Amino acid sequence: MSARKVIVVYKSDNNDMGSALTLLKKALAEFKPDFIPREKLLERDTRDALVVIAGGDGTFLGASHRILDNYSLALGVKLSETSRGYYTATDIKGVHALVYHVLHHVPSTYEIVRLPRLECVMHTDSGNWVKTDLALNEFLIANTCPYLPSRYIIRTVDRGGHSMEERQMSSGVVVSTKQGFSGWSKHIPGATEQVIASDMLVIVREPMDPYRLANIYVNGICEKLFIVSEMHRGFVVPDAFDEYHFNRGTEIEVRMSDRPLNIVRRKVDG
Repeated sequence: MSARKVIVVYKSDNNDMGSALTLLKKALAEFKPDFIPREKLLERDTRDALVVIAGGDGTFLGASHRILDNYSLALGVKLSETSRGYYTATDIKGVHALVYHVLHHVPSTYEIVRLPRLECVMHTDSGNWVKTDLALNEFLIANTCPYLPSRYIIRTVDRGGHSMEERQMSSGVVVSTKQGFSGWSKHIPGATEQVIASDMLVIVREPMDPYRLANIYVNGICEKLFIVSEMHRGFVVPDAFDEYHFNRGTEIEVRMSDRPLNIVRRKVDG
């Protein structure tokens, strides 16, 4: 049996969690997991762990921000048969067998999918920098005041150093991963799903003009994406969670992270 520890992450204020938590404790008792509310989850809790995330995709995304170890695995579990979720697809009835097979290395029944994630670094004009949480789905970069336009310069740079840039006004920019298109991104007018997993989809929301760089793909391996703020106050928001604020003159770089998220999924024919 694997020495990998098992932890269960849940949202403590979820109304469906009471009875589901009882079922999960019974199903996973053999593995002696630690149960941790999502809001108390720390990165060190998830190291070398099989992280069972119970709830919807929102709970999954929030927990994923604390999973940074490339050895850790994430398994999303839905709370009821009627629940829907892109990441939380395993039902409680089948979670014992799946966890057992992962810990005992029975790969014929499951697969590990490495999903790309985005990282963002904000460089201020005073020389300071801030790195945000990783994003599994997308980053929103926008004015903190929703009724004011987002003003910025967007720039792409290829491996040869050639750049394209444009000054824009819009409702903000969404930078999405391929799997992120399953959520918010696909509902933004003009967005089209990526074919290549390493591409970042850059979507300008409600552009003021027909910009060249409004809905584009940026290759996360050989191209760079920068957004320079011309706003008094803006923010970067990973996966609709914590806000990272910035001021005028801040240069924001979004790039592919070298820390993908390892998700456990049951094989269809397993």
